[in-house]
Amino acid sequence: MPPKRAPTTGSAAGSQRPDPEVDSLHEDDSLTPPAPDATIIEELRAQLNAANARLAAAPVQVRRDPKIPSPPEFSGKVSEFRNFMAQCTLTFHMCPNTYVTDEQKVLFIVSLLRGTALSWARDIPEQPDHHLRNDYPEFKKALSNLYLDRNLKAACEDKLSHLRQTKSAAAYAVEFQSTVAPLGLNDDAECLFFYLGLKPEIKDDLATVGRATTLNALIDQVVGIDQRKHQRRLEEKKSNPSTSSLSSSSASASRDSKPKPQSNSASANPVSQSSGSNKPHGPLTSDEKARRKQNGLCVYCADSAHVWANCPRRLAHAAKASALSVIPPYSQHLSPVPTGFTIQSGNGNPQAPTRSEA
Repeated sequence: MPPKRAPTTGSAAGSQRPDPEVDSLHEDDSLTPPAPDATIIEELRAQLNAANARLAAAPVQVRRDPKIPSPPEFSGKVSEFRNFMAQCTLTFHMCPNTYVTDEQKVLFIVSLLRGTALSWARDIPEQPDHHLRNDYPEFKKALSNLYLDRNLKAACEDKLSHLRQTKSAAAYAVEFQSTVAPLGLNDDAECLFFYLGLKPEIKDDLATVGRATTLNALIDQVVGIDQRKHQRRLEEKKSNPSTSSLSSSSASASRDSKPKPQSNSASANPVSQSSGSNKPHGPLTSDEKARRKQNGLCVYCADSAHVWANCPRRLAHAAKASALSVIPPYSQHLSPVPTGFTIQSGNGNPQAPTRSEA
């Protein structure tokens, strides 16, 4: 009887090969999470309830309204109504917790009214059942019907036709935008009117770089050009101090060239002016003659040391006139002056007698 053959290695290995169905069952068991423990769930629920309780007990932080200055009072001037209402609206937006109801807004505006405007709204705070007290839109409409400028558009059109840049480009842009706001112009028209009012040097620079097509872009472009030109002028002024000093000296010279009022010292002592001047003077006025007599001055030369009767300047002038009258006009030969005759000069000093030629 043949002996039994021992199992081979391959058959043994084949007998130990895992079953795919059994392995898939084990894998499913490993992927399935374990059932939660009831104790853990209770702990989590207790923690959640404690957190909610802490949130409910915490104080609620309410955002406070900022402190802003109150708008200026309104007395009924039509040109100030738009700015007044704009500032009131800004106050309501900045302080929403203070002015919540329509009644609070209406009473706030009434508190700022003065004069005829307050006389019109006086019944609103006095009567709790007033129809405008709890209706802010109707109150605003009624106030606008009284004080809104009906001629605002025509006034802005007239102002726009004469508006020109006289200061900086930024100041001109602000004034221009406030003027064209009520007109409702399109962007092309606003750019055209804004360009027409610019300074010539700004227009020259725009001709080089090209003009923007929208108003905001054009304003930004013009303001940049104007500020760069201003900075360049400051640089030139710093680099050339001689030019600035020359301009300042010319300005001071022009100021000095203006006639100055006569000082008190000059009017109190007219002798120095009259005696030091050799130019002929016109006849004295009656007031000047009276002033010299009243102050004890010589009527002829305004000197306080003598009077008109013994004025040396007057006597010298008279002697000179008499000596010239002796000589005949257009004479070919001069007549000899008598011996011992002395001619007084214009300044009061005696002159030597002239000698006759042989």
